Amino acid sequence: MYLEFMRQEGIQPNKVIFILILQAVNNGRVPVHGMAIHAELCTVGLEKDLAIESALIEMYSKHGFLEEAEIVFKSADSLDLVLWTTFIGTYVHCQKHQLAFKVYEEMLVKGLFPDKVTFLFLLQACGNEGNVLRGLEIHEKVTLSGLDKDLSIENTLTCMYAKCGYLDQACRIFDQILFRDEISWAAIIAGHVDFGHYHRAIELYIIMHMEGFCPTTSVLASILNACAHLAIVDEGRLIHDLITKLNFPNELYVENSLLFMYARCNKLLDAQYIFVKMSTKDIVTYTSLISAFADNGWVHDVLNLLNLMQVEGVDPDEGIFICSLVACANARAFQEGNWIHYLIFFHKVDLTSQLACTVMQMYMDCGMLQDAQAVFNLIAGPDVVLWSVLISGYNKHGKVSVAVDLVEEMLTKVEPDQIAYLSLLQVCCGVGFIKQARLLHSQIVESGLNYMPSVHSTILDMYTKCGSMEDAHRLFIRAKEKDLVSWGCMLAGYAMMGDMRLVNECLENMERDGLKLTRTRFTSILHACSHAGALTDAWHHFQCMGDGFDLVPSMDHYDGILDLLSRVGHVKHACDLLQTAPVPSNFGETSLFASYRTYGDEESSLSLITPYIS
Repeated sequence: MYLEFMRQEGIQPNKVIFILILQAVNNGRVPVHGMAIHAELCTVGLEKDLAIESALIEMYSKHGFLEEAEIVFKSADSLDLVLWTTFIGTYVHCQKHQLAFKVYEEMLVKGLFPDKVTFLFLLQACGNEGNVLRGLEIHEKVTLSGLDKDLSIENTLTCMYAKCGYLDQACRIFDQILFRDEISWAAIIAGHVDFGHYHRAIELYIIMHMEGFCPTTSVLASILNACAHLAIVDEGRLIHDLITKLNFPNELYVENSLLFMYARCNKLLDAQYIFVKMSTKDIVTYTSLISAFADNGWVHDVLNLLNLMQVEGVDPDEGIFICSLVACANARAFQEGNWIHYLIFFHKVDLTSQLACTVMQMYMDCGMLQDAQAVFNLIAGPDVVLWSVLISGYNKHGKVSVAVDLVEEMLTKVEPDQIAYLSLLQVCCGVGFIKQARLLHSQIVESGLNYMPSVHSTILDMYTKCGSMEDAHRLFIRAKEKDLVSWGCMLAGYAMMGDMRLVNECLENMERDGLKLTRTRFTSILHACSHAGALTDAWHHFQCMGDGFDLVPSMDHYDGILDLLSRVGHVKHACDLLQTAPVPSNFGETSLFASYRTYGDEESSLSLITPYIS
């Protein structure tokens, strides 16, 4: 348009005019016009001018036309520092940081030393990539060049160290800045928020305000994120009011921060109000609100937002699908979850291991085991996590034999990690599965994980629940250190067998080692005493809870001894004990009533226990 107007006026554009036109294209969204101007430059013979080449590279890079920018750079007859720097900036802008460093190294080989703009691009690349080693190297060169006291360099150094997680170094640079500006404060505050130092970020914001600086939208967005993670909605509202008061233009990242703050603080009406007012929405917008709805179990609202995304042309990503599926799983909403599964295929989202696990877990939680199995069967070479989800799902729904068979199959195809082994050990806990339990144990020994305390104690627990106290005892004896968990497993195993001699022997050894019993272990002991009819032992252990261990008996403990008292005919004592229980016990009442029918008449039984069951 510009060139056509000049031609009509009989004016021949020169180099300066062409550069201005390219810059105008650069600031707009019409790269096709830029290509036309490039063609015109070739026609008039100006395409090899260094300033023109620099403007062309910048124009192409800003619009993401990386290949065209590379062609201009590589076809240049001569390369000066400006052209090298512009091309480095191109790669940084396009997030090709390693290529930017490669061009920088080539520039050094050519004998050119970076200037301030080059350093700014390189430090930005280091921060974006989290490459602190390269950042230290660039920082050293900055110091040698004498540019380390330049404000823009100091700000970028602060930002680079903060993004790399080196907040102490970022603070040192920040503290040395003589004349800070809003960018300085934005960099240091954002760094603290990004690495979870939310309280310190708010303190810095207050100091900034006290020093007379007006916060930028970047600073306010950072503080809103801090308020979100700290769940301090009142402070978040103050920032919201300030944004309104300062009449900032509606910037998407600020609106997203507001929405995120209200959503994380569970102020969903406020979050929805922000959402409705937003003229532009992106994937971040929808993720914040859908996550909040999912956390609150608002499945239908999640689905409505997914529909709205499709209407507005925003494609859901893996994260949105995962939190939506979790909401369906928690609500046991099979139909809604099934529809979301369809959307995953409709939007051609890659079924990653994490996403496949979430789909399977949703089906498992909804009791649709065949659907979960179908998803598993679709995965080529399922990993250890997928196997674990499938096996745990079958086990949870009582399909123990299927789960155990899958354990055997899994062990032939993948190498479980510690978390997976712990899950598999839980599956094989049952009488009749000793063969699979031993196979699993041998695999764990081969992996070298059997020395992990959590794994060792879970193997021990598995053997006791399989009823194989010989295997459990053998494993227990070999252990170098016997902690409370290990002793507790053996105690529970002997209690299940009803062997009071070994239970008491176990207790004596634990007392000798200075180990204190937990409520759970006392439950096992009392039920073992009940099964063995050992009233004296049961009463002794029941009294020991309060006298020796400062534990208040729960209804599980009362049930154990009430059952025993009732079964041996001490119904009056059982009723007296029931009166001291913290809450009524249905189990204890049932035992008492059955006992009275056995040892007395039904009318007496009713009159005696009526006060406890009314």
